[in-house]
Amino acid sequence: TARNTSLSFLELRAEKGGGRVLGLTCCGPAAAELANAVGIAITNKLTVRDLARSLHSYPSYGYLLHRIALSMALSDMWGLLEVCGPVGRFLAIIGRAMQSFLRSFCRVLTLSRSPPSPTIGGKVAS
Repeated sequence: TARNTSLSFLELRAEKGGGRVLGLTCCGPAAAELANAVGIAITNKLTVRDLARSLHSYPSYGYLLHRIALSMALSDMWGLLEVCGPVGRFLAIIGRAMQSFLRSFCRVLTLSRSPPSPTIGGKVAS
């Protein structure tokens, strides 16, 4: 039997910072198989980078999942660096850690500074 592949839709959701797979919305002839693959990824706390590194046969619907995960994994600078081998992967891990630390540090600095009290003629207004 022939499948109509022009009526397929696939949406992969992942954490913004870490890339952990959170869910999938799909419709089409192979929706159940794709949902099973993403269910395994969610259960094992895999990231889009893990999905992008895994092997998928071509042509298949699983390959579509691979292409979307690859696109998501390479969408930031650290993802591009990570595909450059072991040294790039190490630098990407260090870079992500530094970026996370700096974001947290800036948030703490912003919260620790309180706005100055309004003064009138040198006295604090009440």
